[in-house]
Amino acid sequence: MTAEVCSVGIQTLASSLFPVKQLLPGATETLPHGSLYSLPTKTLMWSEVHKDPKSFNLEGKERGGNGALGEPMLQISAIKESARVYLLSSHRSVFELLLFFDERDFHEEPLKHFSVKFQECYSALLRHQNVHLVQVEPLLGAGGAWANTTLKEILSESNLPQNEVDRFLSSELPVFLELRVRYLISCQRVSEALALAKCCVRHPSAGKHLFFLQVYLTWLYKTQYNQLLQEVADLSGKDAVHIICSLENEETNELLLALCQVFLSQQLCRGDMYYLWELVFIWSKLHHRLNTSKEAFLEESRRLMLSATNVNAVFPFVRVVIEEG
Repeated sequence: MTAEVCSVGIQTLASSLFPVKQLLPGATETLPHGSLYSLPTKTLMWSEVHKDPKSFNLEGKERGGNGALGEPMLQISAIKESARVYLLSSHRSVFELLLFFDERDFHEEPLKHFSVKFQECYSALLRHQNVHLVQVEPLLGAGGAWANTTLKEILSESNLPQNEVDRFLSSELPVFLELRVRYLISCQRVSEALALAKCCVRHPSAGKHLFFLQVYLTWLYKTQYNQLLQEVADLSGKDAVHIICSLENEETNELLLALCQVFLSQQLCRGDMYYLWELVFIWSKLHHRLNTSKEAFLEESRRLMLSATNVNAVFPFVRVVIEEG
């Protein structure tokens, strides 16, 4: 990103952040951690797997009351939700922008002007206890998003006491840690991205955010296949489905199918039926996308069914074979 683009971005954010306080004149609720990002990625494949027509009527509207009192309440809820999402996206955008700057940049324009405007916004919205706002504010006074000493040690894969690593990871929201990893990957700083993602996978709180496991497992598949098998030995079917669907727009169908086969093999060996139907469905769709021959598809189905330790695991394969046949 050029200095000119950064400058425009900062000026735009600085002018738009402060008026946001008018959106929540009476709201006092606290945003839950990761409220927007705990939901699964809505890719095409995820939509196919999770169809729930029962929650909609024939006009495509969600079921629910629309009485005389319901309409105003729905409008109020919609306004509050819009304000909440606006706040969330604004502070997320601020954090994303800060990732492009080093410590030295915070002593120069346009960051100096932006810092002043952000402090005004912070003072106005502090009473709403927005966790994303509270996370961003200290970075401006500490020299930016990359100034933390522990973070620097993590990225360089130095030997740090685990409690120091955990303390840093606990101090930041998973969505912000994800933005760090995505930024590092986009800048071709892959080793640093993997170092941070691996630490997040091991962390009790950040580790619940499957994005880090997704990055780590993809890298293991490409570099350390045996280690991959160990890491996914206890991976739940639900998490496996989530990871494949999240990777749909980021990786090739060949890699998705390979990962799906690894996940399936491990789950069949465990005799675990949890989300097995969904995983087999995705596996068959990936074969269809790759135009796998009928003979190869049937042979792969046979191999996987023979590896199953639970007789019930055969039925999802029978269904997709019949549908493909």
